[in-house]
Amino acid sequence: MSHPRPSTLGLQCAAIQGPKELHPSAGIPHSGTSGTPLLDANGNIYYTDFNGSIMQVSADGCANTFYEAEEKAAGTPALGEGALFTALVNGCAASIDLKTKVVGWQRKFAGACSQDYFSIVVSNQVLIIPAILDEPRDWSMLPPADHIFALEAVSGKTKWKFKPDVMLNNCTPCAAEDEVFFTDLFGGLYCLSLSVGVVKWKLKGEGSMLSRNLGGANVVNDVVYQTVNLKAKKAWNAPFGGKGALRAYNAKDGAQKWEVLFELEANSIPAVVPGPGGELYVVVGLGANAGSAATAPVGDTFTGKVVAVDTQKGSVVWTFEPEPWKHIWAAGCTPMRAYKFNSWSTAAYGADGTIYIAWHGGIVFGLDVSTGKVLCSSEIGMAVQGTPLVFSKGLCVPSGSVCWLGNAPLVPAPPQLMQPIEQLDTGRPHLWPCRIGQNADRPYAASCQAPADLSKPTWCHKFKDRRAGDWNLGSPVIDSNRNIYSGLMSGSFVGLRPDGTHFGSFTTPAPASISNVALHGKHVFVLDDFGYVRKFHLETLQQEWASRIGVGGFVSGAGLSVFGDIIFVPSCGKSKSDAEDQIVAIETSDGTIKWRHHSKHVHYNSFPQVQGDRVVFGCLQGGWVAVSASDGTTVSEWYPPYKPYESFTTAGPAIGCDGQTVYVTSNLPSTRKTPPSGFQDITGAGIVRGFNLETAEVKWEKEYALPCTQVPIIVPKALIVGSGADIVAFGTGYQACASPSDVDVLKLVHSFQGTFYGLDSDTGNERWSFTPPPLKSVYPPGTSDGDIIPPDAWGSAVVDSKGTIYVYWQGGHVYAISGSTGKELSRYYIGAVANGAPAIAPGMLIVASFDRVICWRDPALEEQWIVENGGQAGMALRGTGVEEETGPLPVRGTRLLEPAKPEVKTAQETGPGTVWLVVGGGDKGGIVVRKAESLKSPELARLGTGARVEELERIGERLHYKKLAGDGPDFGWVSTSIKGNPLLTTE
Repeated sequence: MSHPRPSTLGLQCAAIQGPKELHPSAGIPHSGTSGTPLLDANGNIYYTDFNGSIMQVSADGCANTFYEAEEKAAGTPALGEGALFTALVNGCAASIDLKTKVVGWQRKFAGACSQDYFSIVVSNQVLIIPAILDEPRDWSMLPPADHIFALEAVSGKTKWKFKPDVMLNNCTPCAAEDEVFFTDLFGGLYCLSLSVGVVKWKLKGEGSMLSRNLGGANVVNDVVYQTVNLKAKKAWNAPFGGKGALRAYNAKDGAQKWEVLFELEANSIPAVVPGPGGELYVVVGLGANAGSAATAPVGDTFTGKVVAVDTQKGSVVWTFEPEPWKHIWAAGCTPMRAYKFNSWSTAAYGADGTIYIAWHGGIVFGLDVSTGKVLCSSEIGMAVQGTPLVFSKGLCVPSGSVCWLGNAPLVPAPPQLMQPIEQLDTGRPHLWPCRIGQNADRPYAASCQAPADLSKPTWCHKFKDRRAGDWNLGSPVIDSNRNIYSGLMSGSFVGLRPDGTHFGSFTTPAPASISNVALHGKHVFVLDDFGYVRKFHLETLQQEWASRIGVGGFVSGAGLSVFGDIIFVPSCGKSKSDAEDQIVAIETSDGTIKWRHHSKHVHYNSFPQVQGDRVVFGCLQGGWVAVSASDGTTVSEWYPPYKPYESFTTAGPAIGCDGQTVYVTSNLPSTRKTPPSGFQDITGAGIVRGFNLETAEVKWEKEYALPCTQVPIIVPKALIVGSGADIVAFGTGYQACASPSDVDVLKLVHSFQGTFYGLDSDTGNERWSFTPPPLKSVYPPGTSDGDIIPPDAWGSAVVDSKGTIYVYWQGGHVYAISGSTGKELSRYYIGAVANGAPAIAPGMLIVASFDRVICWRDPALEEQWIVENGGQAGMALRGTGVEEETGPLPVRGTRLLEPAKPEVKTAQETGPGTVWLVVGGGDKGGIVVRKAESLKSPELARLGTGARVEELERIGERLHYKKLAGDGPDFGWVSTSIKGNPLLTTE
């Protein structure tokens, strides 16, 4: 049985009925792709996701990892008889059995594979793969392919290789009988022998680097159809020349049959579809690609068309024009995520003649094949590079979150309620109902005390089955009975009792990449990636309603806030991107939209806060807006004198305890910064400002050398001994993202430093500062290639009723810090990213790291609260079968950017006066120090990671030191290594 779509240019599924309507009907958990999904004979879908894994989605929508290698898969794979064939970035190809998922063979055939949108094709037991012949010097900047390789499908052995005249960009070969066809970057068209790789004919392209060809060729019935761009005057909205052409050639000799010229670029591959009377049409999208120029004016206009051309006459049958896209970047893209998507995807079609094609304005259209009339459409908020797939359940659209569009709206899977929870009619408010906590006038502050000792957590809940790239990014919440709710970006949420017992789970039908939830009454509210706010009943975990407020929720780490009977939701109203563009107020009872505030500037990590009748939130470049909670109209606002993306902040505002002041952490444009010690970053210096909420007047501002990456918190003066003002606390530091630029930074400054500050709320003067041990890797703890979430340098901080601050630092520790003095009270090494805010309940602290939920409990504090509030007594600290917290789960995958371990000098190479740096013990608070050289001598306090010491003497692996800087004993004996791993290195 043949596969309905074995490759990018395989059959376009004409035998399968497409959907009549395009409702978002399902979503594949956090698994975006820029490639084309394939369909096998059993109804399974395959694609390469952004993490470089091959995903398989069964006909019933169950997604799992089909193939995951140490190296990332690249391009769109291909299906052959009983196997899937893929290429890896390192120049290997692999064959994987479709039934067993066992690798049949894997071979190195090229220097590397490009990371553009190329595709593999398999024909007559031959694989055709565009690739790079020689290994590149810089693996972070791979060039386009420069060769075509042919491999034997049964063994992976190279049959032949061919070098075209010009390099290949987004190359998608197609094959027919013994011919293989492809185009180069300048529009050259090649026909090679499939069996031996010799040129049968070729046509030189007319393009250049200023009029590049991003389209391609398709062959049907011995005719090759090719889209190209011609030389023309370059303009912003015509970056590759502005003139396109569609041509038809005889597949046997390359003779041109006809040509159609267009006033718009032709950047997508032509699709050949059957017309209403059995005649064939060539359908192609036209228009310049957004986000292809280095600089551009805001608000430029990108027009586009879809045309159908008669294959016999070369005449245009019909034309469809969408609304122009008036944005610099394609939908869902920003300068930080500037994917170079084509203006149109290649078209797919169904058995009834409906053509499905995606526009870079974030809309998927269903067009009538006879007239081009719009039959249906869906605003998905993301551009689409790959070809949509018609299959039995609807339309599979490859985008930032792979989604299904169909006749029926989204329906969540049945929840799992393993055991009932206690009734929530307690008369008490929820203890931590949303990311910013319980109190509208004191964001991130608790009215109860949390455990002060973090040295030994009580229990943890591990997400053992999570797939790479699926993280717990949000903040946990706690209901009135101290039950905890937390979840993954895939939309899978768990309910946990105070003792860690897992009582139930529910899953949103689409991913919920924010994974922040909010509690109100007996319900929990979630925003998913399709822009739906969903209401679930806490006692049954059943969905009660879904209200669509925008096109998506795949945005930063924003959070829903619930105050009174209104939910305030940051979301994407126009296109999914790295930032939100609206705040929506909806009724908790039925999801009715009360008002919608469209922002002047996009905002990032929005956590709406309420002060009286005002809702306050920040914007991307460090400004803030206060709107009326009643109708969403602007009351007061302040914006810095620079544009969005000249500066970038993941921080935001916090309302002061007086209700009249707003404190905002943000970053200045990088051009204004003179980095100390050569430190480089892309965000600029950090800055903290205090504002009058009524007048938007700046009361004070303070600049810092390192960027500010989180919203500040306020420690009330009542909790600070001898203070006449509150303390504004926040962190600074450059965040490690495992990028090549991070490697350069690490070579320059050796570590990622950070400081947590406490400022006087009235003057902005520094009251205290706390500096943790630095991070000495480009990888945040627990992450690896393909399984990484770049955290902010500091997670969101919270403060309890005693003024203790709880905060995560990207070095891997959660700290308890005195809000009065900045002194460290305790710490615990979780060894994984924790970007959300911890949650506090009486005697409880909950931290959601990206691989697990960790709980600390203080029985004395809990008992006091139970006596006073009538909570459930007699519950064990850790329930039966609940895991003890033992540290992070093993790192998945490779760390290719990690430098080799530093060599420890031998005894002959060091001597008294040598300066050593402590690099070990990061997960234990430092390394063991003993009073004497003997390993049996008394143990002293630990020598902190990052400390600098001077060698006094050395006996083998034992070092007698004098401390120069850092935490720990001033003198002592330590081991320089353990089991071959260095604990100290020489400077």
